[in-house]
Amino acid sequence: MNSFININNITGNSNSIVISGKQNEVNYGSKKTNNGEWKEARKCVEEDENLNEKQREILKKILSKAEESPSAEGQQATRNDFQTFVDCAGKTAEKIVKAFSKIKSVAEYFGISQ
Repeated sequence: MNSFININNITGNSNSIVISGKQNEVNYGSKKTNNGEWKEARKCVEEDENLNEKQREILKKILSKAEESPSAEGQQATRNDFQTFVDCAGKTAEKIVKAFSKIKSVAEYFGISQ
């Protein structure tokens, strides 16, 4: 999601940010997906009995990168990592892709639809 807002000074704490000043483009990236949805995606990874331990570890790293990646390049790299995982895991990945597709903003982030 791209928005135009004025940025000159940024003041904030963990709950708020005050922004004012010159107009710039800001990409909110994965912040559009809230923490509860990332936790739900991690829970899906933990509960999927088709995944082995290495696959769970890979998916957890991908989810962490997706959650923390503010730049467009970082987001695209994470999407590519997820697609590579799905391509390599084949049928094993079907259940996790279906589970992620039910979490709206996670599905949007990874480009998955139900």
